[in-house]
Amino acid sequence: MEIISKDLHKSNKYDGAFFWVCDYRFNTMDKKPIRHIKPMRVQMRQTIEDHPFYNGIHYIIRFYKLNKKGEASASNPLKLWDNTSWAEPLKIFTEEAECRAAYRALCIKNEERLYEWFRKCKARRDSLEEEFEKAITENSP
Repeated sequence: MEIISKDLHKSNKYDGAFFWVCDYRFNTMDKKPIRHIKPMRVQMRQTIEDHPFYNGIHYIIRFYKLNKKGEASASNPLKLWDNTSWAEPLKIFTEEAECRAAYRALCIKNEERLYEWFRKCKARRDSLEEEFEKAITENSP
């Protein structure tokens, strides 16, 4: 079952729970991905802060990768949200198969975007070639 990110913020009932997460998004296809997280099992941890910006209690959610022993590693936690203007949460699942299916769908979507980007680049290249050829022909001695 996919977990909706807003449900995680409502209480700390998921603190310490294990999930499967993935993400694969690009801002633009000519740059590296915003975030590329292959399907992996993680443990969610929450900390609660009294934060003036959020007018009271705020839950900070982090996902910790599991080591070979199946324990949460304290280094390099994954954030629920990325830090770009294209902010979208991680895809969070309770089952591995659902996570892998969602990751595959993200890959297919990115592949389609890549082909569209290639098509636009080719059209732009063809347009520039015509423009250069015309300029060269018009300015030949």
